[in-house]
Amino acid sequence: MDQAMKREKYVSCTRILRKEHFARALTEQKNATSASQSSDYQSLLLSITPDSLSLKQISKTIDPLVRSIDVIGMLNDKSVGVLMTNVAGKDVQAIAERLAMADLAVSRYELS
Repeated sequence: MDQAMKREKYVSCTRILRKEHFARALTEQKNATSASQSSDYQSLLLSITPDSLSLKQISKTIDPLVRSIDVIGMLNDKSVGVLMTNVAGKDVQAIAERLAMADLAVSRYELS
């Protein structure tokens, strides 16, 4: 991905997608999840409401705690989302626990 495209899609110096790009990723995943019949794995959205961390600090904190295939993006001005696809329940629990240990408030939502 070239630098101009990366600057347009991501919050500067982070792995966090801007709101409009993250919304597009969520919509695409919801559509894919609706078409899928597999129940062994699921797609989930974790919502993280950081206290007073900058987006750069949030990215630095979250990045090593989630899988490389997970998509991180802005949900709104106060929350960051982690879109987890094809994830087993035990993996979701482990990731949520790691985020909680990093003092991040996490809410979990199933995509449907």
